[in-house]
Amino acid sequence: MIIRRLPEDFYVEEALTSATLEGVTQERSKSRPFILFQLQKTTLTTPEAVVRLAQTLRIKPNLIESAGLKDKHAVTSQYVSVRADGEPPEEVIAPAIIAKRIGYLPHHLRAQNILHNRFVIVVRDATIQQLREMGRRADLLHRDDAGAEAGVDQNRQGALAIINYFGEQRFNSARHGEGFIARKLMTGDFEGALKLSIGTPARKDSGVRRGLTRAAATHWGNWPEALAAAPKSPPRRALEILATGGSFQDAFVALPYMEQQMAVEAYQSHLWNATARRVALDIAPDETSRLQTTANADDDTALLFPTAAACSPYWLSIALPMFSAQTQLTPPWQSAAEQVLLEEEIKLEDLQIPGIRRPAFGEVARPLIALATGFDMSRPEPDELSNGGKRFKRTVEFCLPRGAYATVVLRALGQ
Repeated sequence: MIIRRLPEDFYVEEALTSATLEGVTQERSKSRPFILFQLQKTTLTTPEAVVRLAQTLRIKPNLIESAGLKDKHAVTSQYVSVRADGEPPEEVIAPAIIAKRIGYLPHHLRAQNILHNRFVIVVRDATIQQLREMGRRADLLHRDDAGAEAGVDQNRQGALAIINYFGEQRFNSARHGEGFIARKLMTGDFEGALKLSIGTPARKDSGVRRGLTRAAATHWGNWPEALAAAPKSPPRRALEILATGGSFQDAFVALPYMEQQMAVEAYQSHLWNATARRVALDIAPDETSRLQTTANADDDTALLFPTAAACSPYWLSIALPMFSAQTQLTPPWQSAAEQVLLEEEIKLEDLQIPGIRRPAFGEVARPLIALATGFDMSRPEPDELSNGGKRFKRTVEFCLPRGAYATVVLRALGQ
């Protein structure tokens, strides 16, 4: 089974809270100077789409804020707020983006303004047996399956309860197979952290990023040559500092702040996932009461999902923190966290970066379980893109709270 064969196979639509929408006016005023746009993009990251919108509006990108980041290899709809003078256009059209003016807000958008994200995903190149397995897993994860019938052709509506793991895309900073940037930062190894950040090429690098990582890797230590070979981009500032005699610490701090913070949060997400996986074993110690993404539950890469029957309302109320040096370990997840820290050979007090104030390991609570609401699966049908039309596809639709990953839902369903 595959997803994202076509960009339109993975559609994401962001919805704002009713309180946010009620605060939108159609007239600009001193109390509502921020312009709200609904932005649709295709095969672009949110930052790339923001830059393109800013260029079209002839403003700086830092005058545009988004409430969340949306997938690149997809068609997505989200909201952005803009601080700009003059009369804004009702619609902005540029390559791969369309932005429609919705109204005016009193402040920039924040993550708290997102109600949920709605996903419509086409799963392709599947056998009929794989689609039957999707149906079986959906039944076992279903919180209210009254009236649902077994069988591959049955549509289902309701909610799936899944462990709220972070998706693999969260771990880009460890994609080189050389560990997490944050582990380097925790020991004060700023050169190692910087080399992982901008001096270690990855297969998925493209465009300016590809040019930067290859220039830095090729000329690491010869900073004038690295600088001359690197294309212009915000992270290139780190090479400028090194070329003028600056320290590795100064160079790392010169990277775009979002890039720095994401490096820290990637490692926090890894710790969270590992802890949640152990808690899932506590919820469903019996193999018949859980689903997993590999045949071997002892495989550390396996994601474990308790069935709806095993997942009591108590567990729906539990939240796990993103670990920081100030985290207090408490039941029912204390023993799971202690085991993860032991395996990582760290202590909570190690979760800090010597010599700099930001980025930092901040503690944020994350619900242990996410509900994929409004869940629906279409009937299987022949996949017109498969070789000879002998494979099948089906469409899955659901809503997730902000911060939850659709790819994790698909993994729970066997993708």
